[in-house]
Amino acid sequence: TGVLAYRMLKERGATVRAFVRNASKARELLGCTACDPSEGVFLGDVKDKASLEPAVKGADTLVVVTSAFPICKHGAGGPPQCYYPEGAYPVDVDFHGGKAQ
Repeated sequence: TGVLAYRMLKERGATVRAFVRNASKARELLGCTACDPSEGVFLGDVKDKASLEPAVKGADTLVVVTSAFPICKHGAGGPPQCYYPEGAYPVDVDFHGGKAQ
């Protein structure tokens, strides 16, 4: 969802910033080169207010598209086994991260 919102806003000529967890993944999905503040891409942890501050400073609007996302492994014939990485449970990302934003 974040990639779609980012691209749509850029196509419409909006000044867009992205707050990402991983610069390599941002390079792949957003098409940035430096993937740093010079391109409006900020690296950090949504649960850490201090890492959010540079990304939101002076912003008029905030589009929140964060969400906890489980990792699922599919077994032979059985239902997938899903889990959340430590620190990435819905309460961490959706609740505490939402409050920080």
